[in-house]
Amino acid sequence: KRNEARQYAAKMEALVNRLEQQNFEMEEKEVLLAAQVKHLQNTVRRLKEENRYLEEEKCEFEEAENDTRLRCQKLEVKLSALGEKKSDLQVQLQQNARTMSNLRSTLSEEERKRNEARQYAAKMEALVNRLEQQNFEMEEKEIETRYRLHTLENIVPAMVMYYLWRMLNAVRPFVKDSQTLTIHSSNSDSVLVIKSPKQTPQKRKKLRRSRQDREEVQDNLRRSLEEIQQFLTSKQRGESVDCPNITVDAAFLVIEELSNRCTELKERIKELELKEKVYQETLLNEDEILNKMEMDYKHQLKCAEDELLHKQAELEKAEAQLRKHAGDRELEIQFQERLNQLEAETLQLRDALLQKDKEKKVLEGEQIRLTNELEEAIDNLEKFKENIEKPLREEVENHRKKVKELLGDLDVREQEKNETEEMHRKLVKELKKINNQACRELEESEVTISELKEEVQTLEREVADLRAALSHERVSSERKLLEVGAELEARDRQLRSLGSDSLAGSLH
Repeated sequence: KRNEARQYAAKMEALVNRLEQQNFEMEEKEVLLAAQVKHLQNTVRRLKEENRYLEEEKCEFEEAENDTRLRCQKLEVKLSALGEKKSDLQVQLQQNARTMSNLRSTLSEEERKRNEARQYAAKMEALVNRLEQQNFEMEEKEIETRYRLHTLENIVPAMVMYYLWRMLNAVRPFVKDSQTLTIHSSNSDSVLVIKSPKQTPQKRKKLRRSRQDREEVQDNLRRSLEEIQQFLTSKQRGESVDCPNITVDAAFLVIEELSNRCTELKERIKELELKEKVYQETLLNEDEILNKMEMDYKHQLKCAEDELLHKQAELEKAEAQLRKHAGDRELEIQFQERLNQLEAETLQLRDALLQKDKEKKVLEGEQIRLTNELEEAIDNLEKFKENIEKPLREEVENHRKKVKELLGDLDVREQEKNETEEMHRKLVKELKKINNQACRELEESEVTISELKEEVQTLEREVADLRAALSHERVSSERKLLEVGAELEARDRQLRSLGSDSLAGSLH
């Protein structure tokens, strides 16, 4: 019995410790719940304040929007009136623009004709320059041929005299290659100056001079040929000439070579004469073409100047008409400036409205974010409560089983505990209902501060009732434990007394 009593006492102590631990955990959970309730109250209060501010700003924005709409209507009326005036002025401007466009088209046509005349003149000038260049090149070739003829005129007699001197005196051996000799002419008139091709009288003088030079060259060649022929005839007659080292064949070869060169020079002279004729014909044609082109240019320039004077008179008339409409243009410019100013004001008002709408959207987004945070906090609270209820139920069931197995005397306490648990469940259900109702009210419409305060007060009273019930339960459990301990002590004393009596009886 003592062992059983000790076991019962140990079990009772374990149960008491476990109950104290559970009570301590329940108190901690109550403190956490109270802190969460305070946090939720603060968030609800803050949301209400922000909602009130948002409502005030919304009213202000609506008033500003109404004012801007009224101003926009007035501005639209003014804009319509200005639009009518603008349309009238635009009609006048279109008429003036058409007249100006007609004048500009005529001017552009005249300018185009003038440009065509200039292009034609440029083409003819290029043609003249090209012909002058050709004449210049022909003159250069002519001068070059004159120089060559002059050099030949100086060289051929010297060569003939040289070869005759060689044949007669036989001082040196005969040299066949006569092209290697270089004889410098002492005539300073061989240097010719090229003048401008435009100076036609000087050209003609040069041509006459070149003809004279050519005739002189031809005369010199004829004289040299006559001398050679006389020499040949004298050789054929058998006249003696002192030339011991030179054969007759070599002399004939030299003479044949000189005759061939003379024929070449004659052909060259004929070619130069043909070129001279062509050059003179081109000079005559060039003078006629230039005179004709000059007359055409003068006629075209005179016509263009007459048309330009006519167009200038028309432009002066158009400018006079435009001066008449200058006053209307100034009025139109004033109306246009006023219209631009009104459009700028409307744009500013629209920008302000857009800015206010953006701020409103930002505030609405903030409100939605806060409501979402509140919903998340409520969901977390419900999850926390669910997580608390499940282990509490399991622990209560375990305690029931253990208490029923260990002590049948604790049934009353178990019933009270069940009642308290049922009360807790009811309170939790009521709190869930209240929270769900609050969530629905927050989602559907805005909850007033007074209702939230009342709900919070009811929650505080219920929490206080829970605390009072827990404290009462704790006191009753401690009292019962004391009673059980007293009963156990009494039983121990009875057992001791019975043991002492049994020992005394056995001793007797």
